[in-house]
Amino acid sequence: MHKDEDLFIEKFEDYLPNQLKQLLAPEEVEKEHGIPISSLKYMKEISNDTKVLRGPFFLQDGNITWYPRKAVIIYKRKIMFLSKRSSESSKSSKPEEVKKPNQSKQLS
Repeated sequence: MHKDEDLFIEKFEDYLPNQLKQLLAPEEVEKEHGIPISSLKYMKEISNDTKVLRGPFFLQDGNITWYPRKAVIIYKRKIMFLSKRSSESSKSSKPEEVKKPNQSKQLS
């Protein structure tokens, strides 16, 4: 992992195995990882509606939602990688050359 990313994303080695297995409430995810509760709620609603996971993996029992700490860290790594990759690829890609129609030909 790049040094800049180390500032923002925790490493698994920073935690004990039992800490990685801990389930976090949305308030704890926001406090520990900086993902707003409103974003977690929105991603959970989208996931439930579309049946495709959006955001970190979560466990839900009725009105109670839990996020495994390890799943939140994996999600943060994933979005950090995608953001960085998309910004790099947009810089490296050359814009397509636009061909102008031949203006010398005119209809009589």
